[in-house]
Amino acid sequence: MSINKNGVVVWRGASEIDGAPIVMIVTGLTSKSQNSKTGAMMQTWILREDMDPMEAMRQNVDVSICGACLLRQCGSGSVECVGCVQSWVVS
Repeated sequence: MSINKNGVVVWRGASEIDGAPIVMIVTGLTSKSQNSKTGAMMQTWILREDMDPMEAMRQNVDVSICGACLLRQCGSGSVECVGCVQSWVVS
């Protein structure tokens, strides 16, 4: 198994919203993003640790991270649902 040195888990714990396991991952440590808008900027991701991010969105359990935020995905997985996880949908 190879280790991805471009990203690292910097925090792991329970969501303050519902107690679900979440992680914060920083990427862009060794190579810049291919996204011209972000370039060499490091990016942080806060995700459910116990499931795929898209599945969390589909099951509406991304509330562990987003809470009642109005930018939270609607759960359909379509590009029309815009918010801070839009890059998961489009990528």
